[in-house]
Amino acid sequence: RLAVRSLPPGIHVKVSEERMDLLRAIIHGPTKTPYEDGLYAFDILLSPDYPTVPPSVFFFSFGDRLNPNLYTDGKVCLSLLGTWDGEGVEKWNAETSNVLQVLGLVLVPEPYYNEAGYDKQIGTLEGKHNSQEYNESALLLVLKHMLNMLRAPVPSFEGLIKSHFKERRDRILSRWLLVLPPSAS
Repeated sequence: RLAVRSLPPGIHVKVSEERMDLLRAIIHGPTKTPYEDGLYAFDILLSPDYPTVPPSVFFFSFGDRLNPNLYTDGKVCLSLLGTWDGEGVEKWNAETSNVLQVLGLVLVPEPYYNEAGYDKQIGTLEGKHNSQEYNESALLLVLKHMLNMLRAPVPSFEGLIKSHFKERRDRILSRWLLVLPPSAS
């Protein structure tokens, strides 16, 4: 179900040479999100019952919680993966679900609302304020994540990681300077 050769731009997947059920993926952070220009690495284990059951997914967190769904220990908490309660379309469906949906569910413009129950604040002043504060904090963690990714590149993707950040360094620094408070720059 996951055609490694026909992936959307910004998603890179390698299959383990020893185990066909083990994949490693790198996802480029989507534009207009706190995750923009970052790289996010995941290990994906397909059970013998895949696609009837969801895969197990591990996030390379470097010890930081970049998102309500991405835990410091690497757990990816999503109803789609069966690691959180969900109903209807939120749950894994062998006919329609796929591994790439993680991108659309986690690396979003306003991750604050991914926290359980916080979606009730959508459209309120409190929600807008809280979401903005969350994004500002997330930007700091994303920058730290980028540095960690450069210092300890995820095996199998070392070249991609180094070239990605070399190619985007000026853009990343410019964006970072825009969000720094005036006294810090």
